[in-house]
Amino acid sequence: MSAAQPPELFGWLRDGLAGGSIEINTRTALVHHVAEGLLLVSPGIFRSFLAWQGADAKSQEALKRLQRAVLRAGWHLVGADGASVLGYAWTKNGKTTAKVHGIVIEQPQRLLDPLLPINPRLVRIAVAGGSDP
Repeated sequence: MSAAQPPELFGWLRDGLAGGSIEINTRTALVHHVAEGLLLVSPGIFRSFLAWQGADAKSQEALKRLQRAVLRAGWHLVGADGASVLGYAWTKNGKTTAKVHGIVIEQPQRLLDPLLPINPRLVRIAVAGGSDP
């Protein structure tokens, strides 16, 4: 089964990451390099893209459509429990300080070249109701 055409969001991400207008691996970033790939924090990254397009970033329908387009591209990691949205914990001194959720794009070099180091403060966790990781 072949993957769908990547959505426009991927080009926006690639350009923003390369040009520095999209933060990566910082506490406030919506994109992180994790061991499994490139974590796109949801729904924040989708809201940012919609705002950049001049669309209604608060529209739940627009957010769902955009997220579905990203998933249809087939570039994302699917958890063992079939989930497309995966959980990560921010850690400091071995303790969880916050949690984030998002879609992990496999083969992150498709969007980020050169690759930045993996964010050591993010650790994959199980999402409520799921058995993953």
